[in-house]
Amino acid sequence: MTQAYSLDLRAKIIEAYKNNEGTQKEIAGRFKVGIATVGRYWQKYTKKGTVELTIYCHGPKPVLSGNKLERVKELVISRPDATLEELCRLYNKNRKIKVGKSMMGRACQKLGFRFKKKSLYAQECKREDIKKRGKNIKKK
Repeated sequence: MTQAYSLDLRAKIIEAYKNNEGTQKEIAGRFKVGIATVGRYWQKYTKKGTVELTIYCHGPKPVLSGNKLERVKELVISRPDATLEELCRLYNKNRKIKVGKSMMGRACQKLGFRFKKKSLYAQECKREDIKKRGKNIKKK
């Protein structure tokens, strides 16, 4: 990614435009920046009175963090075969903040847990309902 221009350069661009030292295009050429950059700096200066960098916060903080994340970890370790829905149900008991499947999924991802579909083991293949399903499958 490109670096933001220094505050000193931004101030010089604004001073030059304020002192009518040229059009935005001429000032952009003089300072070797884009015309849109000069326009943005001027717009920001007229609205806020400054051309300092804007610090952006991307989205809300996660609800399941710190101690809450540790509780999720304990739940998953104690019940490794539980689905996300089951984990949510277990976590939400006696809690003020209720979590959904997507929130629980993100927490499990953060902890490094993965949920795979359960495969049929040899013991399960002997069950009658599994045998019936296997006979109904057409072979190509």
